[in-house]
Amino acid sequence: MDSRWIEAQRREMEKLISPELIKSRDLARQSYFDHMEKEMADHVSRSIEPLSGKKQSTLIELRESIEKLAQKYKQDAHSSSLFGDQDKARVYNCFANQLENLLKGGA
Repeated sequence: MDSRWIEAQRREMEKLISPELIKSRDLARQSYFDHMEKEMADHVSRSIEPLSGKKQSTLIELRESIEKLAQKYKQDAHSSSLFGDQDKARVYNCFANQLENLLKGGA
């Protein structure tokens, strides 16, 4: 197959396709993009709204719980290292560091 044959086939296919089909496809695509833009605009406006008091208190409680858990893992890591279990101490330290990273805003 050479490029001239492919180009000839493409031209033949263009003759068979009606312009109305192409227009309806373009209109459908445009309406889909318009819908998505509207949906994203609604989503952004909702995400900017301030949190309600209940949601804020739940987030504060979650943060405090994560802080307590990180502190517990640090204490367990220290006691494990005192008992000579370095592997467990490393794992607990890793957990504590990951939780602290989460609190700082890391993923």
